Amino acid sequence: MDSITVMTPIGMLSITGDNGAIISIEEAEDAKESNNPLLLKAVKEIEEYFNKERTVFDLPLHFNSSPLYNRVWSELCKVPYGTTISYSELAERAGSNAVRAVATAVGRNNIPIIIPCHRIIRKSGEIGKFSLFGKEAKEYLLKLEGVI
Repeated sequence: MDSITVMTPIGMLSITGDNGAIISIEEAEDAKESNNPLLLKAVKEIEEYFNKERTVFDLPLHFNSSPLYNRVWSELCKVPYGTTISYSELAERAGSNAVRAVATAVGRNNIPIIIPCHRIIRKSGEIGKFSLFGKEAKEYLLKLEGVI
């Protein structure tokens, strides 16, 4: 397992990879460097995203959880840049009637931004919470993508 940090407009992120795949993105306090080619590619793609040069990530991801969570995260990856859907629509796409369980899966996404959980909003149109740096960061990402 190896990690690297990247400074973004929403804060410093720690990207962790293991066995050739990205396994997490978290808030970071201390800068970390790495010469791992996968992590360097992830930093480049994150920077391109924030510079509005990238709308789709091309990185191997590893998420190994319950079948429901894996389906939810897989469906999250299909929500296009610059769009949002509701938690209930995501639940439908994931083949579940359990909207609250789907919302929990969204909140437990270990690879935010790359797995774009920020594109999921409440049915009322309210933005809701975000695991990285809070609601303001989610608003920033949605503005970056031209949604709001």
